[in-house]
Amino acid sequence: MVCPQCRSANPEGNRFCDQCGVALATRGEIALRAKDWPAAHGDLVAALAIARATPYPALAWQVARRLAQAAAGADRMDEARAAAADARATIEHLAARAPEPALRQTFLAWVRVQAALEEAERLRSG
Repeated sequence: MVCPQCRSANPEGNRFCDQCGVALATRGEIALRAKDWPAAHGDLVAALAIARATPYPALAWQVARRLAQAAAGADRMDEARAAAADARATIEHLAARAPEPALRQTFLAWVRVQAALEEAERLRSG
């Protein structure tokens, strides 16, 4: 895992960067990795509310994606589909607002965006 602040490489699962100490994951992401679905769900719902209130769509789609994963893990498929659709809609909104076609293409080609779109499609059709 690469630190978003200092760009140092850290072992997978680290909660904090070994180099600068910045948090590497939210509590919801940590709970999601541990398959603690109720804790992940509660923390991610709160994180999504904060991202929406800010408004910070670049964070919102990522949290919505994680919320879909937590809901699917807890076998709450309707909620998982709704969260995944929210992530997809937010991605589409951000892409539409890109000031240049090259930026839009780069954003849509990003591995995390592609994974979120693929997960949303799997949940929608499954």
